[in-house]
Amino acid sequence: WSVYGPGQTHKARKDGTVQGGTAMRVTIPSKPTNAWDIGASLPIQRDIAKGDRLILAFWVRVAGNAGEALTGLGAAIQQNSAPHAPIVQGRITLSNEWRLVHVKGVANGDYPAGKANVALTLGDAARTIDLGPAFVMKAA
Repeated sequence: WSVYGPGQTHKARKDGTVQGGTAMRVTIPSKPTNAWDIGASLPIQRDIAKGDRLILAFWVRVAGNAGEALTGLGAAIQQNSAPHAPIVQGRITLSNEWRLVHVKGVANGDYPAGKANVALTLGDAARTIDLGPAFVMKAA
């Protein structure tokens, strides 16, 4: 994961309880002005064609105390340059336990290999989030 935004800290860590055994821990000490001010992204190396049925799936949890903020977060497959138009988007609900979450949709256009990415909006609340492996799949 590539994590960005003011005030946050992030670090890869070992975690034997999630698929793959590693996670990116993102700590957001205070809620930013805009939820999108803090986020995470991953590149997509394959092409996407208009009409492709896409599934974005990733492992995520709110780390730490059970009382930490469990507000959701935005997840999208998007164009990776301005205007960063969403291709598939949705909101997922967080838990204190690892969950494999997903967002599904149909591609609204053609995007050559390397011109799209996964984007997460993390700044909905002050919290610590663990991000595990992510997958982008084309459904049959």
